[in-house]
Amino acid sequence: MGEIFTFGTILTVVIMVAALIGMFICAKKQQVYQNAQTFAFVLLAIVIACGITILFQTGVLGSANTEKLIAKEMLFAKAKATVLGQSLAASYPGLKTLLIVEPGYEKNENQKQLIAALKEGFGSKIPTVVIASPEVPPMPAGTPPEMMMRPPLEEMMQAKQFDAIINKYPDCKLIVTLIGLPFDVGEMELWRKDEAVRPKVALFNGEIYELKGAIMQKLIVAAVAYKPGAKFTESPTKDIKKDFDLRYVLLTPANVEAEAAKNPGLFK
Repeated sequence: MGEIFTFGTILTVVIMVAALIGMFICAKKQQVYQNAQTFAFVLLAIVIACGITILFQTGVLGSANTEKLIAKEMLFAKAKATVLGQSLAASYPGLKTLLIVEPGYEKNENQKQLIAALKEGFGSKIPTVVIASPEVPPMPAGTPPEMMMRPPLEEMMQAKQFDAIINKYPDCKLIVTLIGLPFDVGEMELWRKDEAVRPKVALFNGEIYELKGAIMQKLIVAAVAYKPGAKFTESPTKDIKKDFDLRYVLLTPANVEAEAAKNPGLFK
């Protein structure tokens, strides 16, 4: 028993229980606090992640099953990337494009597949693509190995770091971020630039709950969100458009109001 339930597993169980308690609290408070439902979804994701981690740590979830699950999710993610790329290529052909990705993407096969899928969507209409990553502060010295898992980049990255990447490539007039936006997104100097010189921003990943206004104002020209009610038990069809439509919705300034009316849970 001691060999199965290591300190890491026990810590994961503690986090999972705390997230479950948080979900129950959010469920009771959602009529009082408007962000309670959003927090509940985040906590649900943590519970699911912890559950999968425990299964993997204890050997219940074998490597073969894990590989099948990852392969399935990658088919959906690549469909998402390709459809976004196709949409941007149709709307903004010829723009030099900056992809903002996870640090160390060169060693991350999944990240490389997503970049390739985006480029496939771009086709010949967006031939010039630059790839860059933000500088991420190192974990504090002495952090236990069990605590070395980094939080999502959008929770660590600040507006000034995001602005620094964009300012480094002033000739890139289309920005596609695979890592969302910084937690202090409203502080970005990018938004204060004149529309004539401001690069267009598209979100492959990221929280869009409070970004309806930004999309309507064309500060963000495209964003992909999970479709409310999507069934994550569905298997991919390997048809890019069908797989995209099973999971996602593409939001643009042209359709954001209609999609918000159709899917009330998308935005604040």
